[in-house]
Amino acid sequence: MELTLVTTVVREENKFLTSEIQLQRLERNLTDLTQLYIKLNSYSYEPKTYQQFVYLGKLKAVAQQLLEKNKRISLILRTKSDPAESCFKLSLDYLKRFHDFVSDVNSYISKV
Repeated sequence: MELTLVTTVVREENKFLTSEIQLQRLERNLTDLTQLYIKLNSYSYEPKTYQQFVYLGKLKAVAQQLLEKNKRISLILRTKSDPAESCFKLSLDYLKRFHDFVSDVNSYISKV
């Protein structure tokens, strides 16, 4: 009986830690996303051609989508009873899109 209780507590702690780790990662990504968005809006990186202007608009739209997805995943992690498992795929998709966004922003900044 005691072994079962310990196992259950350890499982619950692992779920909690996983949720906390996901939340911490989302908060760090939110900070990075905000900094990148500010950089895109700065005078130093204004587009010089029409193609750059269109690309900048797309980058800003992706930043807004990532911001909304970040908020949605964070809300799920904070409110659901078993959030870590239900948000795992959402978090992976978000992190992949975030990584692609960072490389796109770096590419845009190097061209401007």
